Amino acid sequence: MEILTADLHTKIGGREFRKDVVVEVQSCTNIENDSDRKMIIDLQWKATESQFMFPTMCAQFHVFPIKDNSTQLDFRGEYEPPMGLLGKAIDMAMGQKIAEDCVRHFVEEINDYLHKSLTRDD
Repeated sequence: MEILTADLHTKIGGREFRKDVVVEVQSCTNIENDSDRKMIIDLQWKATESQFMFPTMCAQFHVFPIKDNSTQLDFRGEYEPPMGLLGKAIDMAMGQKIAEDCVRHFVEEINDYLHKSLTRDD
């Protein structure tokens, strides 16, 4: 299991939300057969501090080719809001939007990193 850190962030109503998380890569599976070719990365992340106030995300990150020079990144995850009913109310009001935006930024940053890594001149 590999452990990484990430800075999740989003902006809502002009206010920026940021949280450092620990990302645990739990497994990585390559699938190659006649009809499918992809890599599936199982991961989980949780806040580095005040974990009781933030959800833990359990997800799969799918990476698969769609053309000769193109790759698609697909993030499939779910989380349970913390703090019982209060957490569910906060999630309904704004937490889900924050989570969606953070995931979108996370995937965009991985995409940018991969693009720069694969296209740099060595």
